[in-house]
Amino acid sequence: MSELQRKVVLGGAIKTLGGVPSQLLGVLLSLLCVRWLSPELYGRYSLAVAIYGVLDVFTNPAVHTYLIRKRNCGNRAIDVSFTISVGRCLVLTPILFAIAPRLSTAFNGDEQLAAMLRVLSLSFLAAGLRNLHYVRFHQQLRMARVVVVESFGMIGGNLVAIGLLYLSRDPLALIVGNVLGHGLNSALSWMLAPRRARLVFDRAEAREMWQFSRYLVANSFIIYGLHNLDDLMVAHLAGTAALGVYAMSYNMVNSAVMFVLRPLHTVVLPALSEVRDDKPRLDRATRKVLSTFATISWMICASAWFVAEDIFALLGEDDAWLQGGIVFRALLPFVLIRGINGALGQLILTMGRPQLLTMISGVQLALLIPCIYLGWWWGGFLGVVVAITALNGGALVALTVVVRRFLTSGLVGLWTTILFPVPAAVAAAGAGQFAGSWSAEPLVRFALVLLGATVVFTAVWELLCRLPLPSVARASLVQLVRQARQQSAST
Repeated sequence: MSELQRKVVLGGAIKTLGGVPSQLLGVLLSLLCVRWLSPELYGRYSLAVAIYGVLDVFTNPAVHTYLIRKRNCGNRAIDVSFTISVGRCLVLTPILFAIAPRLSTAFNGDEQLAAMLRVLSLSFLAAGLRNLHYVRFHQQLRMARVVVVESFGMIGGNLVAIGLLYLSRDPLALIVGNVLGHGLNSALSWMLAPRRARLVFDRAEAREMWQFSRYLVANSFIIYGLHNLDDLMVAHLAGTAALGVYAMSYNMVNSAVMFVLRPLHTVVLPALSEVRDDKPRLDRATRKVLSTFATISWMICASAWFVAEDIFALLGEDDAWLQGGIVFRALLPFVLIRGINGALGQLILTMGRPQLLTMISGVQLALLIPCIYLGWWWGGFLGVVVAITALNGGALVALTVVVRRFLTSGLVGLWTTILFPVPAAVAAAGAGQFAGSWSAEPLVRFALVLLGATVVFTAVWELLCRLPLPSVARASLVQLVRQARQQSAST
């Protein structure tokens, strides 16, 4: 195994396992929201976050991605990026604070929504003051330091949110925890970064950054629209209570898949950047990454298929939450495709072609609102889910066509890699259904389904990985874990 492979395997393991406490607390917080909040209250919180997010993505210069990709960037480039981030947060915080009541009125909100928006405005300040010199840890694949900077603060914020939510039963507690988490992460970045950031501006450096990040800004806005415009549309069409059910279902199913994949994203971009000038190595690395992302996505979705209703039956005191299980299950194909798209998008960013992502996402966004209206008219919640899943599937087809331009593999090789885990997923789904039939108690059924599906998927997948098919890229989960343990022991 090469030095780069060792770094990637160990970095991925550290980032994934190190982020587990923060991720688990986030999942726990969502589950407690089902227990302690009504769909109406959670819908107001989701609406506030959606409104805040519009300002966030529309003005985000994507300096972090720019710096990770620019492996040999000097300290001045980081300082210029820090200066831009500070200027942005100093402008946006007072603006959102001032216009919060008007935004609340525009979305048929009340004083509670306005208060949440005003507290959320502090997130710009809390996150924007982060010392960007910690990006060196990303570039060097020192993921243990990255975990401390990016996760420990959110752990503290989530703990505070849980405590406040228990005492108040008010969704404002979630926002306070979020702001505090960003602030703690920023404080840790100043404590651990190898150098203190300075306020410096260089027009040439800013121009170079803008040449790369301008497409990411547009793409981020489009992606935000694709991931959150449906929330605003559901609130508009059906009210905040319906939004609460829809948003909670989406958060749960998204967390189930991205729990593992999100940490891996931070390893993939710097790793692929290391080999982007060597096409054969880039091809092998990309197909291995794609196989890993596809395998994990298929495994989690197959395991979660039969426990959707049990989650809401166990937690929801309000009967209005029960329909969330149906939405949860319907969203699984969407999140499955999203996980695979993430791997392909990282390669396009590695090759310095973010405009291609912008074009694909722009077409999706242009079709989103008509499809949502059509889907809602056809089947309500489920119709909306079918619409966004179809759009995401179209993006997957477009991404594979684009990605093959940078690789030696053809379309058949890419799609074989994506679909190769399907037999394991089918077997896991059957095992989960069989295991769940042994008990009608939701908690016991939940445990049996997850255990049976996960064990069967892993067993079948490992058998598939050992088939004599040299042309098919496969990422053995057992081998990845063994490599991570060996590398951890050697270091």
